[in-house]
Amino acid sequence: MEQLEFKRYWYITFALLGIIGVVMYLLHIIIGNILYDGYEPLRQAISDLTSESSPVRDKVLIFTSIHGCFINFFCFGLLIINLGRVNKLVSLAYLLFFIMNFISFVGYSFFPLSEEGYAGTFSDVMHLVVTGLVVVLSLGSLGLFFFGYKKEKDEKMLAIGSIVALVLMFVGAILTFSLPESLLGLSERISIYSLQIFTVLLAVRLLIKKPTVKASE
Repeated sequence: MEQLEFKRYWYITFALLGIIGVVMYLLHIIIGNILYDGYEPLRQAISDLTSESSPVRDKVLIFTSIHGCFINFFCFGLLIINLGRVNKLVSLAYLLFFIMNFISFVGYSFFPLSEEGYAGTFSDVMHLVVTGLVVVLSLGSLGLFFFGYKKEKDEKMLAIGSIVALVLMFVGAILTFSLPESLLGLSERISIYSLQIFTVLLAVRLLIKKPTVKASE
C-alpha cells in the first residue's frame, strides 16, 4: 500500500481534534445534566439530553455538533496517516472506527429520540438501528485493534487499551439486560465512556509518536 507523507504538524492537528472532540462530548453531558432539571443520569440515556422533547436540546447540540465534526476529521486523519504503515488488521480497524463515528454523527443527527425513552416513532426506530450499527462497528474495530496491535511490540498500550474497552463494552451490554430500569443509564455509560477513553488513547498515541514507517506483513 502506498504511503502518504505528512508533516509533524498534521499528527498534532489530528490528535488535538480527537482530544477536543471527546471533551466536547463530555461537556454536552455535564452541561446537560446541570441544566436539565430532573434528569437522572443513572436511569436515563445520554440520548435523552438531545431528544426532540429535551428542554436542553438547543443548548447541548452545539457541543455534540463540534464533537461529531472534530471526531470524524480525527478518525479520517488516523485512517490516511496510517495508510501503508500498519498491518491489514489495524488498517481495517481504523476504517471501521471511521465508519462507526461517521454513522454515529450523521445517524443521530437525523434520527434523535422523539422524547425521553422510546416512543416508537420512525425516528426512534431509526435511532435504535443507528445504535445497533454503532455497537457492532465499535466491537468489531476494537477487536481488530487488539489482534492487529498485539503483534506490534511498540504498540502494547493500544492493544491493552482496545481489549479493556472491548471487555467494558460487553459488560455494559450485559448489564443492560440484567440491571433494573432505574440503573439503565449506568450500563450505557460504561460502554460509551470506555469508547471515549480509547479514542483519547488513540489521539495521545498519535500526538507523542509517529506510526511505523514500514507496514507490517
